[in-house]
Amino acid sequence: MVRGILIIALVMCVGGIFAYLGSEFGRRVARRKISFLGLRPRYTSLLIIVLVGMFVTLFTITVISFYSQRARMALFGIRELESQRALLLAEIEELNKGRGSAALFRMNEPFALTVVPRGEGDSARERLVAGLIEAASREVERRNSQQALFLKANLLPGGKRKDLVTLSLAERERLMEDLSRATENEVVLACAGNNAYYGDKVSLRFVRYPNRILFKKGEKLFVAHLEGKATEEKVFFDLLDFMRQVEYRAERRGMVRVPQSQPLVDIPMAQVLAAVKEIRGWGTWVEVSALARNDLAASGPLSFILKITPQ
Repeated sequence: MVRGILIIALVMCVGGIFAYLGSEFGRRVARRKISFLGLRPRYTSLLIIVLVGMFVTLFTITVISFYSQRARMALFGIRELESQRALLLAEIEELNKGRGSAALFRMNEPFALTVVPRGEGDSARERLVAGLIEAASREVERRNSQQALFLKANLLPGGKRKDLVTLSLAERERLMEDLSRATENEVVLACAGNNAYYGDKVSLRFVRYPNRILFKKGEKLFVAHLEGKATEEKVFFDLLDFMRQVEYRAERRGMVRVPQSQPLVDIPMAQVLAAVKEIRGWGTWVEVSALARNDLAASGPLSFILKITPQ
């Protein structure tokens, strides 16, 4: 800041001095009637003043360029800057095309699951963990394939991308050691250790917890009251909302949704349509209950029976 003020002050002083000298010299030339290049003395005086003004401008630019790299770049490198900017914008656009609008995997997102029963031998645990890693690899491949279609991108030769899952030996050994000491059935989740976009490698990390029973067979998961006089469309969507509430309660209790885009509810659509028909058949308000079909554990699935009772 101080340096810039000093430079400006220096340029102003020197410019003022040269302007004064140029004006004084021009007046003396005019007074003595000196002629240059055949010009009349008055025009010779004007030429000298113009040349002095041009010199002052050149001096100002030279001083500023000498002390400021940015000024030199602005004066002499603007075309190069524009070229670099165009290349950078092209690279950013290409990167955005390659990555799409959102990450395929979010850090800590679970996307594959297995259940390891307590008391399993080493070889059985190894097979289950290997199957979990394979399931995680298939999910990574599936999401990349879907994104490739969306981006109209090309997959690697053979139609598949390879080595998109990484796993440290220490992480695997830690899991096997923890499972060997487990006293309950364990849910093991394969989670993303990083945010991953199209084509990125996904590092695996494992999360485990007991696969405890969350709901006993026949236990009510959720109860709602629906109007049987409503249209078929409204009853259908009311019933879908009812099942979302069942899912929400199950997740609150500890049931895991893997992958997160997959519904927890395990109920055939034919059963849903039959329930819609039954609700409308009563022609009055009914109580709809979701009853656990069997003991429901943390690993799911969320399987239940619909019980419909007129009010």
